[in-house]
Amino acid sequence: MVKLSPDLEQMVKGMIDTHIHVYPEISLKVPNAAEDQVWLAEAVAAGISAVCLKSHYWPTVDKAYTLGSLFPEIGVYGGIVLNSTVGGFNPFAVRVAVENGAKIVWFPTWSAKHDGEKGGYSSRVASLYGNIPPASLTVVDDHNRLLPEVEEILQIIAQSDIALATGHLSVPESKFLIRAAREKGINKIVFTHALTGFINASIEDQKEIADLGAVIEHCFIATLPMHQQLSRHKLVESIRAVGAERCLISSDAVFAWNPTPPQMLRMFVATLRETGLTPAEIDSLARQNPAFILGIDRRDL
Repeated sequence: MVKLSPDLEQMVKGMIDTHIHVYPEISLKVPNAAEDQVWLAEAVAAGISAVCLKSHYWPTVDKAYTLGSLFPEIGVYGGIVLNSTVGGFNPFAVRVAVENGAKIVWFPTWSAKHDGEKGGYSSRVASLYGNIPPASLTVVDDHNRLLPEVEEILQIIAQSDIALATGHLSVPESKFLIRAAREKGINKIVFTHALTGFINASIEDQKEIADLGAVIEHCFIATLPMHQQLSRHKLVESIRAVGAERCLISSDAVFAWNPTPPQMLRMFVATLRETGLTPAEIDSLARQNPAFILGIDRRDL
């Protein structure tokens, strides 16, 4: 486990990671840093209070239920990503996921049209599986109107009071979706990994999206050498410009070449503190705002 000073160790306790990829993710042939039950035991030992599991392929509610039963000391939550493997914009898949405890509905990642245009995660999926369903999903029709099935999904999210995350949609498309979500009464919205290369939202875009009512997500994986080597100073500049009270941090942990999710979260906290963020700002980023997104009573942190 990454060594931290006593004050940072205390800061980690009660933190929440809303974006952790399960194993298997892309394939059994592509390992993560540790199997889910191994890193979850690390999270319990570190005092992390809750995690949300993500898969680009399948709902994670069943895995969250099983792991939560094995580790009752920590909140383990699941969600669904609206890629081709679940039927894309499939209201019934969302209803079933919500009925079984989903806390976040991510809009398409590798199936998003924007992801395909930018050579995002869809290129990694294609490298393993070859001929895959085209990355063509967009939330609007040819007349720039919200698709009826997307309207229905927003209605389900609103009625269930869970969170919407924008996935790998483009910045303009994310803004369109967030406006529509707010009109439907959705209050828990995450603008997914704002500074990841194929999203790369400007500070002005991030401010506008936060003004619309979304929380801006920043992921530690983007800072790592085998990802995009995002500058910690650029990351902190974005957080400070938007306001820590309107952002959250997560690991976005996946693949064997990065540390385990709890270690990534600990490293993230140490990096942000070293780069000048205050304990109060880190509390907003890693406890208060993730708790809001997952519907956790903040008094329990």
